[in-house]
Amino acid sequence: MPVREFTDSRGVEWRVWNVSPAHMHPVTRGEDYMADLQDGWLAFESGPEKRRLEAPYPGSWTTAPVAVLEELCRRASVVIRRRARSTSGEHQAVKAAALEQQAIAEAGGSRLFLSPRGREWTVRVHDWASSDGDERVCCGSRPTTS
Repeated sequence: MPVREFTDSRGVEWRVWNVSPAHMHPVTRGEDYMADLQDGWLAFESGPEKRRLEAPYPGSWTTAPVAVLEELCRRASVVIRRRARSTSGEHQAVKAAALEQQAIAEAGGSRLFLSPRGREWTVRVHDWASSDGDERVCCGSRPTTS
């Protein structure tokens, strides 16, 4: 499952990934509220805000310019939280976060390396569009150990 991170022209950081029917639990797929999402969707997440763009969506979203991702995000519907989190929901969130981290690792979006003093660092590639429409790529790094 590919994952991309980008910053839109307003400076909002987003993470986007696709959800296919294979990723959905059979019981979830059968829910009435999932009728429009049976073929999957693109998930957009920025802080507490989540959006879904139902299929069909461009298959080239993984390599599309930031301006295209921004437009897809604008077209996506805001996800409305229907109920409070439950213990099982928290468990699902932990599993989803683990899958997301695995997808990031598989996509090659981040790299680990050791500094000369032996400190482990994580570096991620992040695309963004400036307000003037220019597209840029940035590498951010942070220590992964204390």
